[in-house]
Amino acid sequence: MMQIDLVNRLNYFCDSLYFDAIESTNVISFSFGTNYPRIYEMDGDSLINVLSAVSKIYTKSLKKSYLHIDFKLTNYSTDYAFFNITFSCSGVFIPMNKLISTAKKIAEANDIQIFINKNTIVVQSKGKLVKDQQKSIKFLNENIKKFHVIINYEYKMGFESISKSLRYLGLKVHQSNQYDILKHHVMDAIYKPSVVFLHQSILQNKDEFELILKYKKLKNFSIVIINDQKDDSLENNKNFFVLRQPFTYDILIATLNTCYNEQKMAKLFI
Repeated sequence: MMQIDLVNRLNYFCDSLYFDAIESTNVISFSFGTNYPRIYEMDGDSLINVLSAVSKIYTKSLKKSYLHIDFKLTNYSTDYAFFNITFSCSGVFIPMNKLISTAKKIAEANDIQIFINKNTIVVQSKGKLVKDQQKSIKFLNENIKKFHVIINYEYKMGFESISKSLRYLGLKVHQSNQYDILKHHVMDAIYKPSVVFLHQSILQNKDEFELILKYKKLKNFSIVIINDQKDDSLENNKNFFVLRQPFTYDILIATLNTCYNEQKMAKLFI
């Protein structure tokens, strides 16, 4: 069995989920603890194939719903780590039997278990632990851990996934996900956010977004647009960075590093 970087494999999985979600008009969020080991001896392709088959049970059966995938390390033994990957959704879920059968066949062939209970599907897998683990958190500068972050994202599980990941990384995150509270903090004469996360729907309100941009220039914070729906206007915009849902913490760290670089460059021209 070969050693794999599981988080790296999950990066590609999340990327494919983004396009599946866009095509099916659903929203998908994903969580994987930043404190988990990332290198294992395991068949990564088989696990990703099972997860892809299970996700299709939802994306082929639902429209305009929310799907959350929670990847949890549930236990250790001397040699192995055990995972529960829980899929849960909003709305009425009537899965196609053919898709369930396909997912179960792939799982059974690879010593992976699937359990179904109403709107929830749990995938159970394991990986052999590797002693030499590479560093998961690779910030360009340790000052990124001092960032103050505010988020406007009304999808509750998506908000919790982002805020929890940011806290695990050491950043300070405001508890509320409401736009009015975010706006209050942005305009506050004393408070200075480092990064402002906004759902892409803000771009439809030109006046509000122009207001945020005004304070971005005054306070030198970065804007990250959370992208969970198709929108061609997000491409090549210099006013913000785009974070596609779903994502792993690798992508979140890369986004924060880009924000740090933007703010560093802006200070050179003040």
